[in-house]
Amino acid sequence: MDTLPITRYSLNAPEKPPGANICIVGGNSHDWDLAAADLLVHEAGGLLTSLVGEPIIYNRFGLVHRALIAAGRSRHSLLIDLVRDD
Repeated sequence: MDTLPITRYSLNAPEKPPGANICIVGGNSHDWDLAAADLLVHEAGGLLTSLVGEPIIYNRFGLVHRALIAAGRSRHSLLIDLVRDD
C-alpha cells in the first residue's frame, strides 16, 4: 500500500466522546512522513504505534515503517487487540 497523508485514513467521529477518533496508516511511511503526526497525536493524548503496539523508532537504518495505528489511549489497546485477532 502506498503512503498516503494520515488524514486520508482518519475516521473522525464528532458525535462520539473525545478519544474516539482513530487512524490507520498504510505501510512504507518514512520518518519524515510521520514525525509531525506523531507529535500531534502524542500532544493530543493519543498513541501512534505499530500494529502490535510498539512505539515508532526514528533515525534508524531502514527508514521505512510498516502499517501504524493512531488512536486515543482509551481505544488504542482495543484496536491492537482487534488487529491481533486476524
